[in-house]
Order: sequence, then structure tokens, then C-alpha cells
Amino acid sequence: PREREIYLHTELKNDRGIHLDRELVVAARAIADEGIARANAALDEITDGQVTGVTKTGPMRAWLKDQGVDAPSIAKAPLRELLESDLDPKVRMVLEHRQESGKSSVAKLDSMLDVVCDDGQLRGLTMYHGASTGRESGRLCQPHNYPQGDIPNIEEYIDPVLRQEYDEIDITYHPVRVIVSMLRAMLSSRPGHELIAADFSAIEARVLVVLAGQDDIVELWRSGQDVYKYNAARLYGVPVDQVTKQQRQTGKFQELGAGYGMGAKKAVSAGKAVYQLELSEENAREIINGYRTTHSKVVAFWNESDRAALHAVANPGVVFSFGGGKPHAGEHEIRWSGSRWMWVEKREGIYQGNSGPLKFIKAGAYLYLILPSKRPLVYAAPRIVEAETPWGELKPGVEISSVSGYTHQWERQRMYGGLWVENIVQAVSRDLLKEADLRVEQHGYPVVLDVHDEVVAEVPEGFGSVEEFEKLLAVTPEWAAGWPIKAEGWRGTRYRK
Repeated sequence: PREREIYLHTELKNDRGIHLDRELVVAARAIADEGIARANAALDEITDGQVTGVTKTGPMRAWLKDQGVDAPSIAKAPLRELLESDLDPKVRMVLEHRQESGKSSVAKLDSMLDVVCDDGQLRGLTMYHGASTGRESGRLCQPHNYPQGDIPNIEEYIDPVLRQEYDEIDITYHPVRVIVSMLRAMLSSRPGHELIAADFSAIEARVLVVLAGQDDIVELWRSGQDVYKYNAARLYGVPVDQVTKQQRQTGKFQELGAGYGMGAKKAVSAGKAVYQLELSEENAREIINGYRTTHSKVVAFWNESDRAALHAVANPGVVFSFGGGKPHAGEHEIRWSGSRWMWVEKREGIYQGNSGPLKFIKAGAYLYLILPSKRPLVYAAPRIVEAETPWGELKPGVEISSVSGYTHQWERQRMYGGLWVENIVQAVSRDLLKEADLRVEQHGYPVVLDVHDEVVAEVPEGFGSVEEFEKLLAVTPEWAAGWPIKAEGWRGTRYRK
């Protein structure tokens, strides 16, 4: 019944929609078109007609190769790396035009205009249970994917855009860059109304340590201490009050990035892409190993999740509870009998007697993972397979059928401890968000949009307060009583992040 209530509320939110400043979008489209036209003309001149547009990636790579620059890709991340190297001025100009005017996000302008209703509302922007964990996915003009933008005080550029002052904007920032940074601000409140929004603060990191029973980190979150500085202090061997801004960024990456079993090689690329950290593989290994030392209960949670899934698949109909850092009374293992995988007890009293908040059970053709909210995640066609781990060990694990996010086809997927935990944490965080949706609605805040871990409501001018809205989000349901949940909010007439 609760999930049906959540589904109905999602439909209500989609029917309400959020207002679009159509005049601003049309003006922004004209500015973007001008910027792209100027960039295309410049490319044509610089390359003697070989490259005629910022989107002509094939001819551009060929021209770069003629200039002695091998660029297999000029997508966002590789392009940024190229621009950090020593380049011929003409090559740099071409790449900068590509970077500034070749932004795919500009297409969001057309998609917004394509789907806006006659009354100026954007409706149906999210899909209930669009992801396997239960999270919503974006639809139509995809507000979940709007870039955050890197221009401060972006609303100061709205009037110049409306007045079509291209050259005035170009004095400080490339106009196309301004338009991309302005996409969120194009979603607005209706006349006489305001948006009130709040975002759960580091919700997945908090949920992870709670479910793992990592009580020392839970207490840091609960007491309001800076966990990222705490991580950095231990990593660099300095007092917490002497942690630099850059060191804190490393501590933030460690807390938010290392919780699902990521290895050092992946940490190098993830650190650069998400946190702008330049890490050697040795640095990354220190960060990962440091996390696993200071978050030993999280590491145990990965292993515990994997074992519980294995036992559930090997023993249909038997419930295996886990999580919460609860000790288990017995030892257990999975062995191949010659015809099937079997669950073998070394001592009595294992998972069935544990009071952990999570449960696995196999019933029929599905493996069910029951969350603290009692909502299940469902995995199709589970079976135990033996496969080689990244470190070369043959180990049994659970394989399921799922739809690939890349090919959108059904494929077999090997699960492992970190992936089970990632699914759990995302799903539990979603349940907290949906409970918050219902709660703020009951207190007179009509929800018009959910974006990741943020709830956006539209209220009459002067109604309510950011402080009340934050408190409503931070209230925990009975199944999450005592969890250190926090929300941070804002109020205004335009959407922002």
C-alpha cells in the first residue's frame, strides 16, 4: 500500500509539472545559435575549409592528425586533457572552439520547447521506478541530466540574454557556456509562487555506514563533524583543523567513492572525472586502502551481502538476514557437491538468527532482497557460478539476468559484494526520498520535481520556510529511526543546484 501511495504521488507530481520560462529559452537558443555559427566560421577559416563545424568530429580529428596531434576522441574528458598539454596556437584555438561551442547540452533547449505544454508547464519529466533500485529516471527534456554549470551568479546573465547582448556576454564568458550554465534557471515558479527545495546531504554515504554498522563514522555524521576532513586528517597524518581544501577534497572522494569496492585503477579515473583530483595509481591505492582500514565494517558488509545472496540462492525458501554490523554466531560456506552448489554449516546458528535489517530469499525464479522499508529488490533467474576474481581467485558468486544500461538488452550479470551494497544503498536512499516527498506534501508543500536526492516544491509567495522544509526532509520513518539524516535547502523563483 505504501508503494502504491508513492506511485500515485509520482503521477500527481508529473501532472503538476514545473514552469518553463519559454521567453528565456527562445532567447538562449538565439544566443547559442550565434555562438555556434561564429565558432563554425572560425574553424572553417583556421583549417582552410577542412573543418566546417564544431560537431564535425571526424574531419576535426583528421585535421588534428595532420597537425601532429593524435586524438582518438575529442569527447569532454579527452578534450580537457588535450587542452592541458602544450599545443600549437592554431590547434588550441580549434579545440577551444570545440570545447565551448560543441556542448551537446545545448540540445536541451530544443527538447524543452518541444515538450512544454500550452500553459507553460513541463509535465511528465520523471518515470516511476525507472531504475532497478526503484529510483526515478528522467524523461523528455531530462532534468536529471542538466549540467551544474561553472559560472557563478548565473542569473545576472538572464537580462543580457533576453536583450540578445551577445558581445556584452562574450566579454566575460563564452556565450554558449553561459547558456549551458543557465539551463537549470530556465525552470521557474509560476507568477505569485516560489520554489522551495532541499537536498539530502551525502545521503548515500550516511546510509552506507548505518547499514554496515560503521558506528564511529555514523557518530561523526550525527554530531555534525566534517567527515571529509576526518578522512583527510587520517590519510595525511595531520590534525583535523590543519586539513587544506585540496586535502579535504581527497577525503571527500574517499568517503563518497570508495564505498563499493572500487580498486586503485578505477579510482585514478574516477578521482579526475568527478573530483578533479590528479592521482597516481600509488596515491589512489593509499586512498582505497585507507578507506578499507578506517571503514572495516563496510568491507565486512560487502562480504556479508555476497555470502547472504549465495546462501539464499543455494537454499530456496530460507530467509537470510544481514547488515547492521551484527555479529553472526556460526561459520558457513558454499561447496560444489558434484551436481549442485550446497550450503554447508560449520557450526549452528547462522543468518536465520541474525536481526540484521536486510534479507535475501529465493522464491521461484527470483531472488528477493528485502530492504528496511520492506520493499523488495527483485533479481531474475539467479544461479551460482564460479568465476575468477580481479585478483585471480576462483570464487562462487551469484549471476542474474538484467537489462543492460548500455545495450538495453537482457544480459547475464555477475554480482559481487560491492555491487549488492551499491544497489542496497541506492534503493534505501530512494525510499527515504520518497517518504520525504509524501511528508512535505502533507504539510502543504506541493512537490513539482525530484532530481536525484533533491525535492523541489512550488508554494505561494511567503508560504512556509526553508528551515521547515529541511526539517521535514530530515525526519526519518520508523524503519530508519535514529539515522543521521540531514538536508540543505534554498528558496527562489528559479531552479538551481
